Order: sequence, then structure tokens, then C-alpha cells
Amino acid sequence: APNLIVLNLSGCENIVMGSLKDLPSASLTHLKEIHLSGTSIGGEDIVSLARAAPNLIDLNFSSCKYVAADSLKDLLPHSLICLTAIGLE
Repeated sequence: APNLIVLNLSGCENIVMGSLKDLPSASLTHLKEIHLSGTSIGGEDIVSLARAAPNLIDLNFSSCKYVAADSLKDLLPHSLICLTAIGLE
């Protein structure tokens, strides 16, 4: 789905740590919003997502028990430069 703009996977129990780690770089360039709240993704998944969807403006991973605010420190400089909203709680 290369033209996907919004993806809501909130509460999907099958989205676990490592689920997003193999996303190819720049494979989701049209994606603007992704909602992952309540999933079991990890910090590594956020880094992979940033590479795959560099034009994200809204990223919500609230209530993800394996992602902490410091998970964002692993993002490359200049990653997610379009990001205007982030949900952490």
C-alpha cells in the first residue's frame, strides 16, 4: 500500500516488539499518520518506522509499554522532520 496516508493499528495485539523492524527504507513515503497506541512495539520499531515513513506528521504510540520517551534518542538526526504531533502517554 505505497499510497497509504493514515494507518490505525491501535490496540492490535499482534503488533509486537520487532513487528516493524524489517520495513524497507522509504517504503511508506505517503504515510502521514500512524496510530500504534496499546500495541507492544519497541523503540527499535519506532526507528524502523521513521526510516520507512519519513514524512510522518502524527505518530501516536501512547500506552505502548515497551516504548519510552528516550526511545526517540535513537532516531537519526533529521528523521521525521515533518512531525508535528506525537503521542507518548
